[in-house]
Amino acid sequence: MRTAKTTKNEEILDGKVIDPLALLFPPMSDDEFAAMAEDIKAHGLVDPIILHEGKILDGVHRLKACLKESVKPTYKKWDGEGGSPFQYVWSKNWARRNLTASQRAVVALAAEKEFATEAKARMSSKGRASQGMEEIPYLKGTGTARDAAGQLAGVNPHYVQDAKTLKKERPDLLEKVWLGDMNILAAMQRAKKLDTKPGAAANCQVRIVVNNQVLLSRKISKAAAQDLAAALVAQDITVRLISKAPKADKAKPSSNMYADTQTWNPFVGCAFACTYCVPSFQAQKKRQKHDCDECYTYKPHQHPDRLGKIPANVGTIFVCGAADMKFCKPDFMRKILDDIKAANEKQQGKAKQTFYMQSKQPECFEPYLEQLPDNVVLVTTLETNRDAGYDKVSKAPPPSKRFKQFLALDYPRKVVTIEPVMDFDTEPFAKWITQIKPERVWLGYNSREASVMLPEPTHRKLMEFAALLVKRGVEVWGKDWRGLDMPSGVKPTKK
Repeated sequence: MRTAKTTKNEEILDGKVIDPLALLFPPMSDDEFAAMAEDIKAHGLVDPIILHEGKILDGVHRLKACLKESVKPTYKKWDGEGGSPFQYVWSKNWARRNLTASQRAVVALAAEKEFATEAKARMSSKGRASQGMEEIPYLKGTGTARDAAGQLAGVNPHYVQDAKTLKKERPDLLEKVWLGDMNILAAMQRAKKLDTKPGAAANCQVRIVVNNQVLLSRKISKAAAQDLAAALVAQDITVRLISKAPKADKAKPSSNMYADTQTWNPFVGCAFACTYCVPSFQAQKKRQKHDCDECYTYKPHQHPDRLGKIPANVGTIFVCGAADMKFCKPDFMRKILDDIKAANEKQQGKAKQTFYMQSKQPECFEPYLEQLPDNVVLVTTLETNRDAGYDKVSKAPPPSKRFKQFLALDYPRKVVTIEPVMDFDTEPFAKWITQIKPERVWLGYNSREASVMLPEPTHRKLMEFAALLVKRGVEVWGKDWRGLDMPSGVKPTKK
């Protein structure tokens, strides 16, 4: 349903001007709007349309649904709830919308403007207008308005800066990002026509992002890569040219994920094809293709030559950190366990090492439970409690099935990794975690947000969830929070 316009280019609906704040968030999808209209048709308008100074502050979609279904709308004046009109609109709409990180960055532009205006007013009233930004009262520890907006929206402040650049230089692309038709990285690359690193090697790899998945082509000449990239960019396909990656150091099978931890990879590969693994584990293995052709394809396979070579003098070993143990054959799994037992015997009175073994199909550990030494910890990943849409992220069992499998394992030592965290339902998800009774939980955002866009919780929601787990006695370690604050009681895995 279209809205009318005034001479001031204001939008009119049912004879009332729509406050710009009411248009802060992207519109509902057609399916969402249709569902709302059907509900209003069947039950009437439950929540009235909110007015502020005679303008529609909240309820544009509800009003359109009323008009569509010939239901008489009811109106109510805003009573000051929330503190300010902006805060009210934000609180009412933020939790309702499942926005991508890119969309949140665009919405954060309005928050940045609001924070800057508020800070200027506060400081001016104190005679300190020239002293820079003041802390936002309801966002402690923030600096600039951009940083505060990024924190509120749960996105990296650089995303907010990119949105500002697009608003100034390519508002047409910014609108596509706001509507969810393009991610912000693709928009920035489209604005620049082509994104290349200075001094790229003559032989290039072309990184192509399609449907949030990164694909790497064969090496081609720089000129050919530029021609291909230009053609793809013209079709709104994200392209990045990168120079040849340096060879990995094979002498040190270490991990920078956690302190005093190394990986030991006698088995490599996974067939779950999680989208966020492509630019991390799988990309790392592709860079090591000179070492093993099967590592390049990430096909599950054995490396018998690595048996008997568990790293010594390291407190924690991530067993097959570049694999999912579901795909390891039983006979080779037993060889891995024999190696762990042999390593324990070599300790001779010293503190035993801790061995982590992970799978996104944890029932695969069932046949080995009685054979596991007591210093083996079983791990599974639970990015969310929501099954809907998960099949677009991974071929692994959906989160609810994985939770039930892990809960059913009769084993005392378990760890849950909630990384990369995806949007969730706070209380049900917290209940899952506490039922599992893990020794600890690793919790963090997607570290490859520029390559793979996932539906994520806001920073505030993640803070509340982590604090709830800590309150319920769960040891929580924050891995990658993009520089944002962690609640009291959460332990950072690295500085």
